[in-house]
Amino acid sequence: MCYDFYKGYLSSTSIFALYCTSFSYFVVINATWIRMLLIWVASLLRFRNLTMETNFTMLTIFYMNLLNYGAVYVLAPWDSRETGLPVVNSLFSGLYTDFNAYWFNDVGTLIVSTMVFNMFYPMIEFFGYLAIRVLYRAVDQRLIIPSMAPTHTNTKTLQAFQTMYEGPKFLIHWKYAYILNVVYQTFLFGPGLPVLFPVALGSIFVLYVTEKLAVAYSYQKPPMYDSTVNRTTIRLLKISPICYVVSAAWAYSNQ
Repeated sequence: MCYDFYKGYLSSTSIFALYCTSFSYFVVINATWIRMLLIWVASLLRFRNLTMETNFTMLTIFYMNLLNYGAVYVLAPWDSRETGLPVVNSLFSGLYTDFNAYWFNDVGTLIVSTMVFNMFYPMIEFFGYLAIRVLYRAVDQRLIIPSMAPTHTNTKTLQAFQTMYEGPKFLIHWKYAYILNVVYQTFLFGPGLPVLFPVALGSIFVLYVTEKLAVAYSYQKPPMYDSTVNRTTIRLLKISPICYVVSAAWAYSNQ
């Protein structure tokens, strides 16, 4: 009987872990496509300079991530029947009326799994795009292992050659948005999920190492930015501890 119980428990746990992993992949990949769409839309708008476009793109990606990684986890499973407001009750009819053990066991597991996958995403993206560039160069040179300083190419024009062998553009806006997303999600759910703090540290460390390698060996020469994006990011980071205070007061006040 004990064997049957533990066998069923392990089976249900494995299924739930697989579900969390699959959901994490979906959330991160979905955010990536939305990020690319926002970058494309921002490129169509007529900004006076590159800094304004970069700052606008960073803010839109950050707000999208805040909704995708933060507000959805709070509002989607919320059961608002305790508010006594019919309008609100019709909008939020989830499973949990408050942060409790069931919420952390269900939604909290999804948050942690998404953050863990998101921690390795900059590395996955870096090596993924690197593999694609190497593949294109191998096809161009008709070699299995292409040379980084090719002596033979099948490109017809200098522009085509430059496009083939130059690295990707240095997109600083979504890097800042990534840092803001990690910090805000950690401070928002960290009081009940303290494991998010070492995960956040790992995320920023992986991003730092990946970007150092990419700037040295992959990216094109970055354009000249002023301090607007830096100042905007710092102002937003100063607000993030308020999320922690509000979330901690809400979570710890639940008996």
